[in-house]
Amino acid sequence: MGPRTDWTVDASVILARIASMDPAGASADAAELHRIMTAAQAVGARLNEWFGRVDGLLGQGPVAADQAGLDLGARIADLAGQLAPAHQSLTAATADLTASQAVSTVLRAQVRVSSFSPGAVDALTRQAARVLDRVYSDPMSGRADGIVVSPPVAARR
Repeated sequence: MGPRTDWTVDASVILARIASMDPAGASADAAELHRIMTAAQAVGARLNEWFGRVDGLLGQGPVAADQAGLDLGARIADLAGQLAPAHQSLTAATADLTASQAVSTVLRAQVRVSSFSPGAVDALTRQAARVLDRVYSDPMSGRADGIVVSPPVAARR
């Protein structure tokens, strides 16, 4: 489980945080990640189709090149598959962000109605914090679980 957002703050801070959420952006990112993953898997599959099909290659160069093509195809397919948890997390986060935005509509209306009573606004803020823990913090805190982050290629050289 990752860090959690503290929602026990002023209603204006809660509303500002929710306003900064971008479910459409998360959805677009998930779609783009899926497109990249699918394209990379197709490249890996094509390399595996093209290499390793010729028997009787003569010389170390052609045999090594053929094996390198197979290895590259397998590596690309493997790396593409490693994007799946991130795609799934972004897809699920889209729903979390959408649910959180629904809270802002209700909270904004309730704050307007209750603005004459500071105690009522405090109670609403505590209630909003409980709801946002349930619809945002609880699910989002575990979204990155299982995602393995590899160092950039340049760092591995």
